Amino acid sequence: MCIRSIVVDHLRTTFESDDDIAVLCIYCNYKEQTEQTVINLVASLLKQIFQDSLTSPKSITSLYSCHKKKSTRPTLSEITMVLESEIMMYSKVFIVIDALDECREDNATRAEFLQVLRSLPGNVNLMVTSRELPSIARDFRGKKRLTIRANDEDVKRYVRGRIALAPRHLQGLQETIVNKVVEKVQGM
Repeated sequence: MCIRSIVVDHLRTTFESDDDIAVLCIYCNYKEQTEQTVINLVASLLKQIFQDSLTSPKSITSLYSCHKKKSTRPTLSEITMVLESEIMMYSKVFIVIDALDECREDNATRAEFLQVLRSLPGNVNLMVTSRELPSIARDFRGKKRLTIRANDEDVKRYVRGRIALAPRHLQGLQETIVNKVVEKVQGM
């Protein structure tokens, strides 16, 4: 669930030699909303801690063994509890959640996921990216915010670069495509 990003790459590069700091990330994707349940999102964070550990954390292996024997899956509560205990093993944990606005809201997935994130220990530093939505603005009222908007020239440059790589028939429509994309993006 974690692809590359400038922020995550920067954090990982900055702290790569510090085994006492973890960098975790979730990239929400509207195309994967059915798979991106609260339990799967939290389990993804736990999996990242497991993969980055130098040794196999006992709490994770114990949870796995217990459920493997019974042929069951751990509950959200169990996964969250193990995640919290593993996070406590680090002096600092960075969690980057990208495109939170693409996490389902209609079935309370987003609200429950945020509740889990808020329950994590104080050594967690959380960064969330999202489009400007009133529901998300309410969720983060009083928190530090940075509004980033693409300017039209950046969007044009990006689209022209992509069109240059496209089949020839699109290149003839370049200005029409560029103008329509800039109009629709509105700085997003």
